Formats: sequence, C-alpha cells, structure tokens
Amino acid sequence: MRIYDCTMFFNESIVSEVKMLENSRWVDETHITEADRTFKNKKKKYAFSLSSQCRVKYHRFSAGKTFRSGIWDFSIGPWWTNRRNCHWFNEAMQRNASVKFIDPKDEDIVILSAVDEIIASEFSDEIVWATRKHGIITVKLHLSN
Repeated sequence: MRIYDCTMFFNESIVSEVKMLENSRWVDETHITEADRTFKNKKKKYAFSLSSQCRVKYHRFSAGKTFRSGIWDFSIGPWWTNRRNCHWFNEAMQRNASVKFIDPKDEDIVILSAVDEIIASEFSDEIVWATRKHGIITVKLHLSN
C-alpha cells in the first residue's frame, strides 16, 4: 500500500515547507502541481521552491489553453458549461491536474488537497483505517491563526 498526497500549489511557499515536513512522516509520495494561471485565469509565474530536502515530486501545469478551450478529461454537469472562466472551474481543473502524475493501485490511498490543507501525521493510522473501511473519506480540517 502506498499513500499519495496530490496537492495544488499557488504561492504558499512558507506553508508548503510545513506540509512537506508533516507529509514526510507518513505519506509515500507528495505530488505538487502548480499552474501558470490563477484560479481567475490570469497569467502567473511559477513560484514553487523548497529549502528542505523532502520526498516531493513537482509538476508544472500549463493551464492557459486548457482553461480557455475546455479541452480536458473532466466530466462535470452541464450547468458548468457557461462557467469555463469561473474560478471554481479553474480550481477544479488544477486539482484534477494534480492526480495526472500518479498510477495508484486498488490498495493505495490518494489524498487530494491544497498546500495549506495539512493533515497531522498523528492521525495517519485512523485515516488509513477509515479509508479501508469506507473506501472514501473526507477529513475535517481545523483552522488556526
């Protein structure tokens, strides 16, 4: 069994260090995907970097043509068709891009997250157990200041 955390990165460099450190305690592979567009479809430069040595696989996602033309293997209800420039659609495209780079097996666990969504490693056994039991789970994250 392998545990993958597929996460999208915007410009959260400081918090990405914290996430990578926490993931290194229980996640086998962290895949970070950064797009060249914001969720509002504005061009941006790639900004991801890590100062620490972590088990992370970084992927650049060129989103310009994808967001504009709608060419994507993304099934979504017809109510989205007129919202291709909506920030929620763009965020969904980036989130889906983050899983493009893995090939999980049936026994593997895939976590979909953003860089600022950090799961404490102390709950890893409980998360693995719940996923095995239910197949799919949602983790409630607590906000902190």
